[in-house]
Amino acid sequence: MKRKIGILSLYLVIIIATISIIVLVLDMLNIHKHKPSEFSIYARTTKTGFQVLQDNEWEDFFVKGVNIGAALPGKWFTEFPEDENVYLEWFNQIGSMNANCIRVYTLLPSQFYSALEDYNKKHSEAPLWLLQEIWPEENPDGGNYLNKTYEEEYVKEIEYAVDAIHGEAIIPKRKGRAYGVYTKDVSRYVLGYLVGRELEPDEVIATNEKNIGYSYSGEYVYSGDNASPSEAWLSMNCDYVLKYEENSYNSQHPVAIISCPTLDPIEHDSEWNTKGLKSLEY
Repeated sequence: MKRKIGILSLYLVIIIATISIIVLVLDMLNIHKHKPSEFSIYARTTKTGFQVLQDNEWEDFFVKGVNIGAALPGKWFTEFPEDENVYLEWFNQIGSMNANCIRVYTLLPSQFYSALEDYNKKHSEAPLWLLQEIWPEENPDGGNYLNKTYEEEYVKEIEYAVDAIHGEAIIPKRKGRAYGVYTKDVSRYVLGYLVGRELEPDEVIATNEKNIGYSYSGEYVYSGDNASPSEAWLSMNCDYVLKYEENSYNSQHPVAIISCPTLDPIEHDSEWNTKGLKSLEY
């Protein structure tokens, strides 16, 4: 009995020590997820466009944007640079083009956001605003976006992205995705979040066929009467972005969905597929 009590005590000591180390590391990194007392908003939409907050005044904002594909030549598209100077060089080149906005397809390494903060602090009169896409994984089981596991994984990715934007994320190492410690709060420079990716026609068809009648009505976003189940899925995740950021950080940003030519309803003579179906054109 004494030996069992001794072993149990040792386990408790190890657990307490581990918790203490984690708290110490978080203190050193200054990562404490907290909800500010005041609601903050730095970008908003109007009936015809965007407005951003500059010097405590709302100004109309015409987007002159640049898409950033972050992989360097000779690298896979998921092998992102980890050198902050690479991103700073890009930002300087983009700024010299008189562009005012950048869009990234997925969460990037923390060095990207550190570089963005550095650049914008040095160019406070002409900062680069960020459109942050939140990329769902490819190949959902059965082509169904509403698959429970697939949706749970995407919800976690949304949380990672929002936490990283606010400089309060510790993301474990993972393959093909950015990870690490994010301590730079760049929410001040976010123009909006983009939900989704280039959705494949066969996935959209499968989702719609497997979830007939599915709709979504959330706190901020809902799917209309004529919306498909795939569109309802997008509505649900847009709503979650807004709710999660407000509940976690007392802040909100505009949110939109991603579309692409694979879902373009217009007929193009240059596109074809063996079945002759517009819905399967890539």
